[in-house]
Amino acid sequence: MSKINIIVATDFSPAANNALEYGIAAAREIGGQVIVFHLYKMSSHVANSRISARALDDFLLQKKAAFEGKINQLAETKGVTLIPVVRMGDFLPELEQLIEEYNARLLILGMPQKSIEQDLLGNTTTAAIYSLKFPILSIPDGVRYTGIKHILYACDMKRGVHATVLSRVKDYAHQFGAVVEVLHVGRLPGAEETKYTIDKELEDTPHFYKEVNAEGVVKSILAEARSAQADIIIMTPHRYGFWSSLFHRSKTRAMASNGSIPLLTIAY
Repeated sequence: MSKINIIVATDFSPAANNALEYGIAAAREIGGQVIVFHLYKMSSHVANSRISARALDDFLLQKKAAFEGKINQLAETKGVTLIPVVRMGDFLPELEQLIEEYNARLLILGMPQKSIEQDLLGNTTTAAIYSLKFPILSIPDGVRYTGIKHILYACDMKRGVHATVLSRVKDYAHQFGAVVEVLHVGRLPGAEETKYTIDKELEDTPHFYKEVNAEGVVKSILAEARSAQADIIIMTPHRYGFWSSLFHRSKTRAMASNGSIPLLTIAY
């Protein structure tokens, strides 16, 4: 049986380094391997210099070798398979190619501390959440891996739940041996059909429901996650048109930016 491939992107920032530590610990528990991805951005000084093409290639090879040496050394100390990958280009297209190339199951990204600029404009992690139709686990800076035994799946049951999302939820629950708490913020009348679908898809997965009828969806989800001691929160990002996205305050982005608990987004 082939190992489960997890991609962790790093730019060597504290949040990215923390996400890498989290990914390594998770991969060790489930017998997976980590593809450590770094996108090299050429400095303006190098780009504007009169360096020859050959000298530039040698320079990039040196950078690549240094990164690979660092990751290989880390792999020896952590006791897990780490595959260093260095690319140049645009971040999201390179990630998409890497996901396909390694048939990855999960992408882990660090989430830096909240700032006003981040809240208004987002960051690399939130951009990936809304651009890639792929499971992305956002790790808040400072959060350590302690296992995944309680998954809080927050969904709008009245809107319905896509089979692809439920399949992913089930997959991660089985992989880590976790119980799934299905949380709906608001009143549940009229959601019987969705509940039946969830029960059918998760019939061999330990799960239960909880309804929270309170104001403030994000605050309610976070409060329940902390009360239930959830290890991760799962949400499905809903996409909006250009104009509405300028004025709509995304609950998924708010959760990723403000949460103290890792957020796993599953798009379809």
